[in-house]
Amino acid sequence: MKTNFFRALYGTCAGLAVFDRLRNQSFARACGHLLLMSVISAIIIGVGFYPALKLSIHKSLAAVVENCQGILCSKTGIQPVLEPERSRYFMLHNNMSVTYLADNNGGLPEAFGKDCDMGILWKRDGRFVLWQALDGGKYSVVSPFNPLGRMDNMVVYGKDSLLAELNKIQSVRLDLKAGESETLTPEKLTALTDLAIMVGVGVLLLRKTLLEVIIYIGMFAGVTLLMNIGRPHRLPFKELIVLAIYAGFPPMLIGSVAEALELPYLSFNMIYVLGMTFYLIVIMNRLERLRQEQQWREEGV
Repeated sequence: MKTNFFRALYGTCAGLAVFDRLRNQSFARACGHLLLMSVISAIIIGVGFYPALKLSIHKSLAAVVENCQGILCSKTGIQPVLEPERSRYFMLHNNMSVTYLADNNGGLPEAFGKDCDMGILWKRDGRFVLWQALDGGKYSVVSPFNPLGRMDNMVVYGKDSLLAELNKIQSVRLDLKAGESETLTPEKLTALTDLAIMVGVGVLLLRKTLLEVIIYIGMFAGVTLLMNIGRPHRLPFKELIVLAIYAGFPPMLIGSVAEALELPYLSFNMIYVLGMTFYLIVIMNRLERLRQEQQWREEGV
């Protein structure tokens, strides 16, 4: 007998009785329910910190608009609308800097890195790198628009090396014809930023709530299967996975709420791992007891 998602969710939160039916749920259906549960958990967590994240990013966007008045994109590069021939240095929210270099032969400004420990280097021809200051005058460098390129969390020494690495990477290639340009006005930047926040947060949270849950279910089921080798009446591997999926529903809800409220000392991962583990042990013990009682009745004990 099939059990729909909402009956399964309510049943797992209400008690143990539902698991005798859920153990016979198809693997594909259980995986679909896990995906839906992960989406719900991601939404709950997102509702908690999305407003603060959006406010923080909008403050940074305001600094970009104040110093650049928009972004002009063309086949030859990406530059500010305001005085694109002038290099500049300004701060974003949370002490992150932006250094715009209009001249290929120019160096980094004197104020570079003075009041922050991370920032963005931006060249007029469309080269970008993210940097983070390390101890000993070193910098960790990542190129966000060249994920398959040579720069992947590289560590360099000094400002000169940082600038040299910026010059080595490829410029961002835009799908524009020669002579064409696209101006990202403050209104367009705000709309694109809001869309990027929603998509980015959704993808990251779904990955967090789904990928980590799948990894832990696999680890737990594998260890349990190894421990039960040779034991009679052990649960089939498929049933064990299905039960583990549904046993995690209540902890996923609780962990999502705790993460959204930013409760101290509590996280989604910790609540899920502990909650699912102990709940599944209780479930397996109950199912084994039901099996024994059924066997005794059949034997007339």
